[in-house]
Amino acid sequence: MFLIALCSSSVHQPIRIPTFTASIENIEAKDGISHIFVKTDIINNSPDAIAYLSMSCSWDEFYFTDTNNVDIKKRQMCYLNGFEIVKISPHNKEEKILELIYKGEPETIRFKIGFNYCPINPIILMQSAHSKIRGNFILWSYRLEADIK
Repeated sequence: MFLIALCSSSVHQPIRIPTFTASIENIEAKDGISHIFVKTDIINNSPDAIAYLSMSCSWDEFYFTDTNNVDIKKRQMCYLNGFEIVKISPHNKEEKILELIYKGEPETIRFKIGFNYCPINPIILMQSAHSKIRGNFILWSYRLEADIK
């Protein structure tokens, strides 16, 4: 409950918005379904560390696409899921590989990846359980293009 509240209010602290990028790494066909592997980077270009809210197991639920025919594959096994604060030091990045599912006919598909960025200020975290921080930001990748065969 405490961490959810941290992403929904307005403490007057500057929010450092990272750069978000995505690139297609591989495309595989299995049982008539195309699996698209996309590398994402959350890049901290600032001189200060940043932190954001995620989940220890279901971190992929913070990602989505802008089209109905491309879905992010959710993790099957998750025994111990909980809130997690991810910290990125100055001029570093957090990299994830997403597996996307496309069930349509062979074609060239175009889509963007979105990331629900929920910034956390570590100083505020230490102040009190009643402290809150501004709400979520949606970070979008550039449009990706995949040739599905």
